[in-house]
Amino acid sequence: MSLEYSIARVNKDNLFMFDNMVFYRKHGREKSEVELKDNQDFNSYYTAYCNALDVQTFYVFAARLEEKFVGYIFINYLPKIGVQNNNGHLYIEDLWTHPNYRRMGVAESLMKKAEDLAKEKNIYGLRVGVNSTNAAAIALYEKCGYKSMFGTGMTMQKEVSFE
Repeated sequence: MSLEYSIARVNKDNLFMFDNMVFYRKHGREKSEVELKDNQDFNSYYTAYCNALDVQTFYVFAARLEEKFVGYIFINYLPKIGVQNNNGHLYIEDLWTHPNYRRMGVAESLMKKAEDLAKEKNIYGLRVGVNSTNAAAIALYEKCGYKSMFGTGMTMQKEVSFE
């Protein structure tokens, strides 16, 4: 099934739609009419969202279908000083598609947008971390031309305590 959607950069003007999609990802349901009218949560972090979106090396794109976002991609740019003409890589930080719109080309289009951004900014390449057990994600990335690097690499994380 082919959908007619567009890819848009998330900004302060469409942030409310983006927030509704993130709410769905977090809670597994759409916002109720009361939650849509109340917006107290959204208002409390609107400024922080806008500040994050203003960071010049951070990109958020979303797939828009009519008046709703159905998928998104977070991309970070990391320059490499002294190598690869200092052009570094774009890192796909997060990619998500609403369950009702999976296997319809949404994620592929978002990945294509990342590739287009790399070409536009003359960036050396793109990288994405993936759980080695996530066969669907691996298949998507391979379909988009990504190859496994560094053998059996892993991503490690440490959370910072603010106590």
